[in-house]
Amino acid sequence: MALFWAGSSHAQNLPFVKSLVAQLSDSSFYGRGYVMEGSHRAADYLISVFDSLGLEKIGDGTQTFDMRVNTFPGKMYLRCDKTNLIPGHDFLVDPRSKSIYGKFAIVRYDSSRFQSRAQFHPKITQAPLIDLQGMDTPEERDFLYDFEADFGRQAPIFELQPKKLMWSVAREQGNNTVVEIAANSVCRKAKRISIDVEAQEVEVQERNIVRKIAGRRSDSILVVTAHYDHLGMMGPAIFPGGSDNATGTAMMVDLARHYTLMVPEFDMVFIAFAAEEAGLVGSKYFVDHPVIDLEKIKFLINLDLMGSASKGVIVVNGLLFPERMKQMSTINDSLDLVPRIKHRGKAANSDHYWFSEAGVPAVFIYTEGEITAYHDVHDTAAGIDWTRYPEVFTLLVEFIANL
Repeated sequence: MALFWAGSSHAQNLPFVKSLVAQLSDSSFYGRGYVMEGSHRAADYLISVFDSLGLEKIGDGTQTFDMRVNTFPGKMYLRCDKTNLIPGHDFLVDPRSKSIYGKFAIVRYDSSRFQSRAQFHPKITQAPLIDLQGMDTPEERDFLYDFEADFGRQAPIFELQPKKLMWSVAREQGNNTVVEIAANSVCRKAKRISIDVEAQEVEVQERNIVRKIAGRRSDSILVVTAHYDHLGMMGPAIFPGGSDNATGTAMMVDLARHYTLMVPEFDMVFIAFAAEEAGLVGSKYFVDHPVIDLEKIKFLINLDLMGSASKGVIVVNGLLFPERMKQMSTINDSLDLVPRIKHRGKAANSDHYWFSEAGVPAVFIYTEGEITAYHDVHDTAAGIDWTRYPEVFTLLVEFIANL
């Protein structure tokens, strides 16, 4: 197999990347979600960065689409007996939850009560506090889900979560309110819970950002993508999204900056997607309404979690392209870049998915390291490990050179 080494200086710019991540995960962007127009602020910022780099717009440079999403723009209060809990740190409200207000006596359940579809008859003034420890089987989870759906229409449901608290985004509001509380919380022994949560389902207009660098050839296109949105806010709690996915967005922008300094072999298109966290909405809209010829895409690389590679990188869809992955491994071994490259099969876990389903050769690359902050309030720019950023950048540039 012949390989072409790019032979460039691999001019990554880590200070530039750090500044991008710091800005995107700054509190002024409100978690790049749907409260305080966080995602719009992020989009405006990225547009200004792309414009400063001189990238060519495709069309007007953005692609807009409408969607609905459940948000938590106001009150976010939880009190166990006389102790107030901190949103995002001590508890999370399920993203599908509706507004709720009230004071409730606690009735306790554990996994032993979810071995069958038993009936539960707590009083309306009581709220279940369910210990999730040992709730491991699919059947138990199904019974718990049924209980949440049935009883949750009457009162909020509280669950002691022994694992890491991780939040997400919901496209619509449900008929109940479910709250996950850290298992070591004072609520474990509390007698009463007070709650005041404001939820609002809203319609928003989001933007994909599309830019191009002309190559020496235009018969094929290489595409690099990353999602710039994140989870936003849950009341006063901000989810910064430093690693996920300010780092992937910054890597994409750094690659674009790199290719403005040298003419690539093929036309290159860079797409910053909105609404990935809401269910790959932006990329689905793009594939359904493409502004480039999908059949001309020679290869697509989707980037996420680019902040740490102490254990290497993982390539989703890698098993679909054995020859390409052999090339990547050869590059990595020859240049001694990252500890390992792990190849996975298909997964609908990021924006590569809809392209792959449409027949576009696409992979999703993310790094693997020691960072534990993920979908939580602790995912800040300060917590990112940049040690192997130059190596990951070089791996991508060399891989692109051999496509």
